[in-house]
Amino acid sequence: MRRYNYILISLVIVLFSYSCNNDDNDNDNEPTPTITTNNVILGAQKNNSTGGFYSNATMRVYTQEEAYSKQDSIDIVYYFEEEDENTIASPAANINDTIFVGTTAIPNWTVKNETRYYKTSSTTIDFAEIDDENDLISLFNIDDSKRKAKNLLLDDVYAFKTQAEKYGVFRVVSVTGEDTGSIVIEIKIQK
Repeated sequence: MRRYNYILISLVIVLFSYSCNNDDNDNDNEPTPTITTNNVILGAQKNNSTGGFYSNATMRVYTQEEAYSKQDSIDIVYYFEEEDENTIASPAANINDTIFVGTTAIPNWTVKNETRYYKTSSTTIDFAEIDDENDLISLFNIDDSKRKAKNLLLDDVYAFKTQAEKYGVFRVVSVTGEDTGSIVIEIKIQK
């Protein structure tokens, strides 16, 4: 009889352990929440007060000179040109050599991260409801993505994927001016 009690107790312990392990694994399948960065202000190439380079990793805006020393973390570049007007681009995009000039200009960079952008049909309400990585991933379309988001207007929503394989989305909050102007965007990205 004692032997059966030991077997029964051992069986209960095994079943309890298995049940606890399954509960732990359920949490692994939950989507990761997004990080939201409100009111990121980027200055165009001739804006003397605000930088036009952004790193999703540091969540910080840099001037051209600062970005040159942080090339490996820059994902977003903002500028204005006549043809494409207000543009957010990847450092690896084919940006006209006359946009950024000097020794710290993008053509002189040794690391040019590629970020891909896809214009979504999402509204500002849809944007507000994005709260986990599954939403971000589902919005991005690699086949129709580009290295530039061109002719940006108020409330445009673009999904993107960085060189570091992070999915995100940004919404244009405001656009002011031309090559001395600025753009304000709200960003949501994977943790």
